[in-house]
Amino acid sequence: MTYEQYEARARAIDTWASAQYAAGTMSESMIERRVEAMFDKLDDEYMPCRYVPDLAQSYSDFAEG
Repeated sequence: MTYEQYEARARAIDTWASAQYAAGTMSESMIERRVEAMFDKLDDEYMPCRYVPDLAQSYSDFAEG
């Protein structure tokens, strides 16, 4: 995946989140959890070996695989 593809997908996630906020069909915490999961998946695809044991940035970094 190129950096440009990463940026395009990140913008798509942001657009989706903005639409959900505007629609008001999901709570803010639900939207944040979904966005976090989407970015975790995107990061895993872009940087498959990014795991750093002492740097937990989101809930999925704590989840057991």
